Formats: sequence, C-alpha cells, structure tokens
Amino acid sequence: MSAEVTLLFNDGFQVLQAWFRERRLLAGWLAVMACWASWWLWRFILTPRIFPLEVKEYRYWIPRHGISFMNNSQKLFREAREHFHNSNEPLQLILFGTRVYFISRVEDVSEAYRNTRTLTVDEFYQRIFLGMGTSKESVTHIFAPPSALHKNPENRLGKPVAQLARELQMAQLQPSPGLDALERAELDYLERHMQPDAVLASRHRYMDLLGGETPGRTASVELSLWNWCADLHVRAAQKAFFGDALDRLDPELPHKFLEFDDLGWKLLYQFPTFLARDAMEKRDCIRAILKAFYDLPREKRDEAAGWVLSSTEDELRAIGIPSEDIASVVLILYWGPSLIEPIRAETAAAFGPEGTITDLKHLHGHCHHLDAAWNETLRLTSVAASVRTVTADTVIGGRMLRAGHRLIIPYRQLHLDTGVFGHDVTAFRPDRFLNNKPKTGKRVRRGEYFRPFGGGSTICPGRFFTKRVVVIFVALLLRRFDISMAGGSQSLPQADEWRPVLGIADIKPGDDMRIRLTPRRL
Repeated sequence: MSAEVTLLFNDGFQVLQAWFRERRLLAGWLAVMACWASWWLWRFILTPRIFPLEVKEYRYWIPRHGISFMNNSQKLFREAREHFHNSNEPLQLILFGTRVYFISRVEDVSEAYRNTRTLTVDEFYQRIFLGMGTSKESVTHIFAPPSALHKNPENRLGKPVAQLARELQMAQLQPSPGLDALERAELDYLERHMQPDAVLASRHRYMDLLGGETPGRTASVELSLWNWCADLHVRAAQKAFFGDALDRLDPELPHKFLEFDDLGWKLLYQFPTFLARDAMEKRDCIRAILKAFYDLPREKRDEAAGWVLSSTEDELRAIGIPSEDIASVVLILYWGPSLIEPIRAETAAAFGPEGTITDLKHLHGHCHHLDAAWNETLRLTSVAASVRTVTADTVIGGRMLRAGHRLIIPYRQLHLDTGVFGHDVTAFRPDRFLNNKPKTGKRVRRGEYFRPFGGGSTICPGRFFTKRVVVIFVALLLRRFDISMAGGSQSLPQADEWRPVLGIADIKPGDDMRIRLTPRRL
C-alpha cells in the first residue's frame, strides 16, 4: 500500500512540475508580448502625440521595411504614403536598423534644395567613391581643400577636387561649344552605325527570326530593342568621351559596362561584400581597363571630343591620386505608334539631301512631338532619387529631421501625382506635355513636379547631352527605317521597379521587345 502511495505521490509531483514548467514558459511569453506591446504602443501611438514635430514613422509589426525596400522600393513608398492617407508629409522608415527620412511634397523638395547648410551630399558621395574601390586616402584628398604643396593658380578659392570635377562636368555638358563638340562626335558615330548595312550586321539581331522572313529576302532585320539601343549608345558615348583608345584596349568594354550597370546599385546602397560580390567583380574588371587607359601616354589617348576627362585627370594627378583611383573616379562620373508619323514629319527638315542630319538647331528647337515623347518617357521610367545627410536638426515640411540620419527624395512620387498629371498617370500620353495642362486643367509646373534628372546642386550635369543624343537617335531611326513588332503585337515592357536604382528603371527580365526594322525608300 505504501509503495502505491509513493508511486502515486511521485506521479503527482511530476505532473505538478510539468504544470509549473508550462506556466513559466507561458509567463515568459506573456512578459515578452507585454514588453513588445508596450514598445509598439509607445513608438507608434504615443510618440506622435507627445512629440508632434517628429517625423511620422510607417508602422510595422515585425521589422521588414529594409527587405521590402530592396524587393520593391517604389511599392514601399506607395504603401507608406497610402498609410498616411496620401498627405505627402515627410515620413520615416527604418531600413536595416538605419533611420531614413523621405519627402515627396513639392514644397518640401524645394526647401531641401535650398538648404545646403544642414543637408549635405558629401557623405553619400564619399561612400560611393569607397564603394567603387577608391582608397580611403584618395577619398580624403579628393574632398579636402588642396594643401599648400598642391596649390593650383587657377583654383584661387581652394575648392576640393571633387567640387572642381563636378564644375568641369557642368562646363562641358551645359549648352556650349563643348557640348556641341560632343554632340557632333555622337552624331558621326550614329550616322555610320545606323545605316541599313550596319544594322543588318548588328550583334543584337535575332538569327531565328519570328515570322520566318530572312534578311536576304526582305532586307529586314529583327533586333532586341533594349540590347541594341543600350549597346549603340554606350559605344557612341565611349567614342565621344574617350576616343578610340578604350576600344583598342578592350572591344568588349561596353558589354562589360552594361553588365556592371545591372548590378551597380548594390554598391550604391552599400550591400555587404558577400551579397555584392558579383557587382564588385564587374567593377574591378572595368577599373582595370580604365587604369590601363590612364597609364597610356597622353598622346595615345587624345582623340576624344570632350575635354572634361583630361581636365579632371590633371586635377587628380596634381594632388597625387594614383591611376587606379583615377579609374574609380571616372567610373563614377559616367556611370507609341501614333507618334511615329508626327515625329517623322517634324524632324524631316533637319535632314539634308544626302539623308544625313544637317540642321541640329531645328531638331532641338522645333520638334514638339518628339520633345513631348521624351518628357513622357522620362516621367514614366525615371526612378531617380536624391540622397542627403542631415548634419543638424532641421525642420522640413513642419517636421523635425534629426541630425545624423539620411534624407531621400524619391522623384517618381512627384511624377505620379494625380493632382498634377491627371488620373491616368500610369498611361503613356505625351500630349500632357504638348498642352502643358493635364486633365485637371492645372498648368504643369515642370520645374517643380517634373524632375527626371533631380534638382538643386545635385542635378544631373549630363541631362542636355543625353537628350540631344536620344533625339538624334530617334530622328535617324524613323528617317531610315520602318518599324514593326516582330511576330505581331507585343505588350509594352514593364519597368523593373524592384531594384532601387538612382536613374532610369530597367525593364523586367524577359520583357524586352523584338522589333523588325525595314529600310525605307526615300
């Protein structure tokens, strides 16, 4: 009997122990949940009410905004704006433990541009230089005022070389004789490589033509539109800025640059090495070629139409920057059917009797349909953003931006403002720029709502050059070829919004268009 009592007592004690263990685990979980709920209540409910000047934070249950930003930054911006009822007030996100402010209201953007005292871009640029492989010592020298040993008589104000390099870019790429020289070099290249024979021999033509027609019978050729345009423009720009020396060093450099361009965003956003190894390999390959270029004697690489690179090189060498770091700096610096007939008609007067462009002024000043198509394309595809570092507590849009954090201005949110561009903001409708008025009847203030190249002190210096080259390309294409879709109709390629690039969005993988070009009989 006593043995049975003992066994029963032991069993009961074990049950009691298990019950207490379960309760302790439950109590532990309850304590964790209470702490988490208190933190969430304080951070997202009480803080905005107690400190109304603080920038509102987009709520989350589990920290995930960093991953969402890398997966689709534009979608995250839209969700955050909708969460705050599209008020367009400044908002903040926590991205991988880092507090980042975002502004998208026109008035706030203009205010941020004017504030160059407490909103600086230097830190962001320095991180880009380091990410591109420039040594810390060289970055320090590039962004510091020149020492007494490296005084340049022409630099009386003692500006850092980083500032001088940007001013040289601006001087070459603003409307001026320097820009005209670059444009003529690009025009010469495109004139030669957009002849029917050159296009028929393109490396980007499809050998297995959709529809079965062969070039020998129809003189038509089917091309990958994206790859053909990208390759042609990179090669034309390389010829204008570097001459023929780079092509002699590595004829495949444009292809390697385009591969790097697909991955370079990982370096811009400072991915850890193990996640950015592919981008770093492409970067190092290009840097090696550029280093070999700058190691050549000047007389062997002096055929370029532009002078900005040689002038930048002189400034860098003057403060002791080695060739490998000069290569990194240069790598950073240069990194609708219904419209066809109107554009073809309005560009016709730019061509001479030989079928070559002879009147560039007409092309740039009297082709309004082409200009509208250019603007609308930029509005829909630009995902440019501007980054600043807050160096002191700053009020923007009635909210306090705290020192030490970053500010990002995502311009795409301005371009998709339905109050300015109408409710069909995702549709390609160039006439909104022809009339300069959207369906709302409000006049489009382009300088405020249309910023495909950024603004303020960080506005893209190559915007004039880029537009001139694209206008020349389109005019030559429509003049010399009839265009059709290979194999019938195709859907319009969709922008690849998931990559947080700082310029024009790529198309989604596999979303390229196959076009058929047939030489026109003029």
